[in-house]
Amino acid sequence: GLYVNLLNGIGQVKNQVWTSVVASLLLVPLTYGLVSVAHLGLVGVLIAVMICSAYSVVIAPLEVKRLLHRMAAKSSAAEMAGQTEIETS
Repeated sequence: GLYVNLLNGIGQVKNQVWTSVVASLLLVPLTYGLVSVAHLGLVGVLIAVMICSAYSVVIAPLEVKRLLHRMAAKSSAAEMAGQTEIETS
């Protein structure tokens, strides 16, 4: 998705790697549980895949929002420091 591509472009891949590893480890047992134990069949497979693909839908947008807030705070701090230097000159 768009957010994942943005995070890749700015080099923020650490969280993506960890969530991919967790999703990969979770997919098989979750699929087995939904198909065999809950008797959901193909719908269980689809639900498991959707749950394990939640990174691009849920986590990536939140991560982009957090990074944008952090960048805005740094920018504001830099502007305030620049204005203070101008005023004292």
